Amino acid sequence: MSNYLLNLPLIRNDWYDAFYLCDIDRLDYYETDWFISTNGLKVLSKQQQLKQLKQKKLRDEPLKRPKRTEYGLQIRELNNLAVCSGLAKVRFEDDEKEIAFCENWIVLSNCWKLQFVSFEFTANELMNRRSRDYSLLT
Repeated sequence: MSNYLLNLPLIRNDWYDAFYLCDIDRLDYYETDWFISTNGLKVLSKQQQLKQLKQKKLRDEPLKRPKRTEYGLQIRELNNLAVCSGLAKVRFEDDEKEIAFCENWIVLSNCWKLQFVSFEFTANELMNRRSRDYSLLT
């Protein structure tokens, strides 16, 4: 049993790295077969998410690797389950987003696997985006 595969903070970092690089093989490995993702507007199954990322990769549009800073992170583990939640500032070259996130992880075959992830803009981010959009109209 590898200690790395049971180190949840390292696995979480690796999952985010794979997501932003559109690394389908790593995402497929770290996600359960029943994985779902939501952004508050729509829900994607694992198959839908991987298909969208494959298309981005084929169009040579991988997500840019941002600088992601988490704060208020809480990790609650119970046996082979864990819930991670908090806030994150995600800085791209020309944009910055503040999101709230919640992740549900499970240990399967001696490795943490992601079952569910939810990302939503924080109230502050929504207000900032609305004021920026409004300022473009005036």
